[in-house]
Amino acid sequence: MAGKSPVVMLAIVGGAVLATAAVAAYPAAVWLGNKMYDQNVENFTKGYPVVYKETEKSFASRKGTWAVNTPAGDFVFRTETTFGITGGESVITPDYESSGFKSVFEDLSIKEYPKAEMHMGYSIAKQAFTSDGFVEPFKIANDDFSCNVSGMKFESTVDQNVNMNATGEEIVKSFRKGSGKSSGNVVIEGLSCAAGADSKGELKIENVKINVESVQSYPSLYNIRIGSLLFNVKGKYELKDFELDQNIDFDSNGFSFKTAGSVAVATFPNEIAGGSVTLNNTGIDVRVEDINDRDFASLIDFYKDVALGEFADKTSDADLMNSPLAKIPLNIKLVKLVSQSGNDGSFKADGSASFSVSNIMNAKAALNLNFSKPYADAIGLGDAVGSGIAMGFLKQDGQNYVSNLSLENQSLTVNGKKIF
Repeated sequence: MAGKSPVVMLAIVGGAVLATAAVAAYPAAVWLGNKMYDQNVENFTKGYPVVYKETEKSFASRKGTWAVNTPAGDFVFRTETTFGITGGESVITPDYESSGFKSVFEDLSIKEYPKAEMHMGYSIAKQAFTSDGFVEPFKIANDDFSCNVSGMKFESTVDQNVNMNATGEEIVKSFRKGSGKSSGNVVIEGLSCAAGADSKGELKIENVKINVESVQSYPSLYNIRIGSLLFNVKGKYELKDFELDQNIDFDSNGFSFKTAGSVAVATFPNEIAGGSVTLNNTGIDVRVEDINDRDFASLIDFYKDVALGEFADKTSDADLMNSPLAKIPLNIKLVKLVSQSGNDGSFKADGSASFSVSNIMNAKAALNLNFSKPYADAIGLGDAVGSGIAMGFLKQDGQNYVSNLSLENQSLTVNGKKIF
C-alpha cells in the first residue's frame, strides 16, 4: 500500500501540533481569566460601596451578584462569566427585585421593567477589555407627566494597561506612545415626554449619539450629536442637527485643543423684542494651541483634581496663584464664530488671546465682529446699534456693523480709538 504523501503527512503533523498547543494553552488561559476576575473583584469592592457575592464557581465559569449600596437601597446585578482560550466574557443583568431598583421604579411609576443586558469581556490577543449592551424601550407615567424612552445601546473598548490613577506626566507619555487608550459609544434613539393635563409642556429628543475616547483617565476626544431637541414650556426652544466635539492633537511643539459646536437650526423666545428668534447654521470653533508637555501635564493634574472634587478643598487662592498651573502660558484662538438668522442676517467673529493666570493683567487679546442690520433686528438689538455707533464701539460699513477690539499693555482700543 502506498504511503501518505509528504503534504498529507505535514498536514497531520501540523494539525497535531496545533491541537497540542491548544490543549496546553487552554488551562493557562482559564487560569489567567480566573486571576483577572479575582483582581477585578478586589478592585471594585475595595473602598467602594460595592459588595460581591459568589454563588457558583467551576474551573471555566463563575456566577455571582454585585450589590451597589445607595441611600435608595441596593442595586443588584447578576453576572455569569465564562473563560476560554481567547479570553472571557461576563453577561450582566439587573435584578429588578432588589430594593434600589424597586424604589426608583416606584418613584418613576415604571410598571413594566425594561429588558437590559451588558456583555463585558477581555481579549488575550488584543490585551483589551470590551463591553456592549442595551436597554429596551420603556415608559414612565404618573399624574404629572409621561415619557416614552426608545431604549439605548452602548459599547466600549479599554486597553488592558489603562491606569485610572495615572499622573499628568504619565498621561503625556501615553499620548506620545499611543498606549492606554479607551473608547465608548452610546446611542439613544429618542425620548418623548409630555406634562399632565393641568399644565402644557413637552420634551422631545431624537437620535442622540455620544462618542468618547480617552488616554489613561484623560478624555482626548468627545463628540455629541443630537438630531433634534424640542422643549416647549412657556416658550419654544428647538435645536436641529446639534453637534459638539473636542479633540486633542500633538506634535513636536506640544499639545493643542480644539472645541467646536454647531447647530443647523436654533429657535428660542425673544426676551427683548417678543416673539421668537430663529438662527440658521450657527457655529463656534475655539482652539488652545502649543502647550508644552510639562505644562500640559500640569493642566491634566488640575483637571483631575477638579473632576474629583478635591481642588477646592485643598487649594486656596494664594496656592493657585503660586502654582505651576498659574504660570502656564495659554494661547487661545477663536477661529470662527458664525451665525445666520432666519431673515438672512449674519454674524461673524474671530479673535485670539494669550495670557497666564499669574500675569492676567498683561493679557493680550483681539476680537473682530461683523454683523448685519437684519441680524440685529432678528435678535431684538436693532435700536441699540445707534447707541453703539455713538459711543464708538461700532462703525457702519454699508448694511453691516463692525467692531475691532484690541487689548494690550492694559490698554483697550476699539476701532482704532483708545478707550483707556
